[in-house]
Amino acid sequence: MAKFKLEQSDEILITPTGLVTVGKLLSITSLKEKLNKVKIPDIDEPLIKNHEVLYSYAGLLAQGKVSFDNIEEFRDLDSFTTTMGINNCPASPTLRQRLKKGGLDFIKIIKEETVSLLKTVDPDFNTCYENNVPLDLDDSPFDNSDTKKEGVNRTYKGFDGYCPSFAYLGKEGYLINTKLKEGKAHSMRGAKEFLTQSIDNSKELTDKDILVRMDAGYDSKDILKICQEKKVNFIIKRNLRNNDKDEIIEKCHEKG
Repeated sequence: MAKFKLEQSDEILITPTGLVTVGKLLSITSLKEKLNKVKIPDIDEPLIKNHEVLYSYAGLLAQGKVSFDNIEEFRDLDSFTTTMGINNCPASPTLRQRLKKGGLDFIKIIKEETVSLLKTVDPDFNTCYENNVPLDLDDSPFDNSDTKKEGVNRTYKGFDGYCPSFAYLGKEGYLINTKLKEGKAHSMRGAKEFLTQSIDNSKELTDKDILVRMDAGYDSKDILKICQEKKVNFIIKRNLRNNDKDEIIEKCHEKG
């Protein structure tokens, strides 16, 4: 039987081999050109380009690392900069400040290029019923307890955090839209614009019918109207509120 000798070490072990795929996907987008055109206040010619900041953070997120300070593990790794297609890796303060200053402009570009990337790889979206491709939209509370980040407050899950919205297309669950919201925000805050943009993104990606699926938090005449105007099918869970369930079922039978 083989014998193993275990020793403790202060060495940081990282396995970034999967980043090769991430770097390759980033390289076939127009992110680099578009991000570098964004003018950052008080920074005329940044030594570290905008795309290097965003690509570095993408590399962190792809490994499940969300803290800006995690970037320090990779700053001196040639394998990281090579796989991510960058020349320079930013320090933690640069990463934090640049993302804050370019936030909204960066987000707009990333959303555009997300749809563009999916069009480039041309996935075959699997249907859930006949010719309908599911478009699932929902809020997902994040647990950010014991932090003092802006926008963190009580979610409906009973902990402090954010409550972002997500839109996934196809049975495969391709993420085509996101919207960050503070924890106490109701599902309907910004929902009309979010749904409209998500449907438009979906129609850019597939010619199949779209089936919007949402829970009772989105049971609203405004949401139903958007689905009808956009000519998409929909399944939205009924919010009974103070209505009698049997009465609603009876009306549904009357309407066919």
